[in-house]
Amino acid sequence: MKLSIVAVASGLALINGANAAISILFPYSGSVWYSNDTVALNWTAAATDATEFSVQLSNKDTALLASAQQLADQVYTANEFVHLLLPQIQYGDGYIVSITNRTNTSDVFAVSQSFKIEAGTPSTTTNTASVASASATTGSAYIPNAVTTTTSSNPFSSTTAAAKSSAGRTTPAAAALAVLGVVGAALAL
Repeated sequence: MKLSIVAVASGLALINGANAAISILFPYSGSVWYSNDTVALNWTAAATDATEFSVQLSNKDTALLASAQQLADQVYTANEFVHLLLPQIQYGDGYIVSITNRTNTSDVFAVSQSFKIEAGTPSTTTNTASVASASATTGSAYIPNAVTTTTSSNPFSSTTAAAKSSAGRTTPAAAALAVLGVVGAALAL
């Protein structure tokens, strides 16, 4: 009998739920990722976690995704955020992201909630006004084609950004503001 990574990941998440230190914040239930576009993965971790991991995309509906697909390898756990280029993936519901051991993908550290993948194309331009507006009003970075919400479950809240800034890390909001500064300087020329 062949077990899918979805079944294994779900089972391990239930068994190890209380011991899991890595926790995926985004994508969460109801999130949308866009096929063939840049997507965001956000998590929390403890100092006792592995220093690096792999990212796997899977779906229990094998008509949508026949087997797990690796999206990234050698992701540094301490970063707690990464942008990924999502390849052309069949559109649909029920996708999950698993954070796994780099050398043994059946060793699952964390599993996201189920989310949707919809049609999308790579962004070629950035609307600096919307970046400034999003950063100023929500404290979050611009993510191309992201579905915005106004609930408190925003993984890019200003509280998270402030905590990461005080730890000496570059936050998505700080990165967006830095890009605005570069764009503004270029426009001034």
